[in-house]
Amino acid sequence: MSVLSDGPPSGSRPTPRQQVYRPRVVDQELHDRLRSRGTVVIEGAKACGKTATAMQRAASVVRLDVDAGARRAAEIDAALVLNGSTPRLLGEWQTVPTLWNHVRRAVDDRALPGQFILTGSATPADDITRHTGAGRLSRLRMRTMSCFETGHATGMVSLQALFGGEPARSPETALTVPDIAMRVAVGGWPGHLALPDRDAVRAANDYLQELHRSEIQRLDEGRRDPLRVAALLRAVARHVAEPAPKRHFVDPSLAAAALGATPPRLLRDVGTLGLLFESLVVRDLRVYAQPFEATVLHYRDNTRLEVDAIVETSDGAWAAFEIKLGHARLDEAAANLLKFADRVDDRRTGQRARLVVITGTGYAYDRPDGVAVVPIGALGP
Repeated sequence: MSVLSDGPPSGSRPTPRQQVYRPRVVDQELHDRLRSRGTVVIEGAKACGKTATAMQRAASVVRLDVDAGARRAAEIDAALVLNGSTPRLLGEWQTVPTLWNHVRRAVDDRALPGQFILTGSATPADDITRHTGAGRLSRLRMRTMSCFETGHATGMVSLQALFGGEPARSPETALTVPDIAMRVAVGGWPGHLALPDRDAVRAANDYLQELHRSEIQRLDEGRRDPLRVAALLRAVARHVAEPAPKRHFVDPSLAAAALGATPPRLLRDVGTLGLLFESLVVRDLRVYAQPFEATVLHYRDNTRLEVDAIVETSDGAWAAFEIKLGHARLDEAAANLLKFADRVDDRRTGQRARLVVITGTGYAYDRPDGVAVVPIGALGP
């Protein structure tokens, strides 16, 4: 996880401990929710940057994962850790499960927005949070960093602007297919940004190893065999982005790690790279769609017509996306989108916003048939 600092000395390369915070798409969402709710609970995968993001808004911080004294104090008298400048960040709050009810009560008593930010790397048991937080809290989903957030996409083609009818327009992007293979294997983990690519790939592998050796054991009270968990993850990774219920890991680097798919191996196996590229794009679409309350879905009907991703807003407007690493099948992808659009009855659904083919490289432009072509290196929120 990123650790905040004032930056490295002049002329030096940043180390992981010196890494400067990179803005996240979710930053504004956190700001907005703190204005209307007493507590914001940031949820997401371990090491996706929850605490670092929360610290950008917090006026005071309690790190319950590393501060044994604070944990003991919270267990004896929760008010000791709840009192402080607000918003007050309670990091890894689930290590003291009784805090949930105390936070809920404090929000009721204070009757003010922006009191607490809660972050945690584990999902507490249902009975811990059974007392409702309705009207008191907002749950904010956080994901690993998109290509735009890591600085590998320009963001010249905004997803929200595409919904607004703006043309897709961008010069050729700098990303190459080898670059994409590296982004798939490295992933969007903020704590790995300052590492050389080879070390970042190894760090993603270490993350997965730790997941099936200890994290799942801790959450499931040691009832899982690590070897069987590893085998299950490999099996899931082999079928990432394939038809039936489509499944994606929270970050494509986890699928790559489960398969032992290093960037050189991915470049020798373009089929697997194409599937993991789809995971990369879906991750980014989810990051970009969330701020305007849109969801990312997959479409497949009984005639086997399939669309890789559908982004649908809360009012029903939608955009359909085909995801192709190369350009050889652009015409086929565009024809598939147009066929799908012809089947949709706009009288029963929301209005169509755009049809888009996401590619690995190249320019962004609108085709004569109205289908937009957008490289991943140009896409942004």
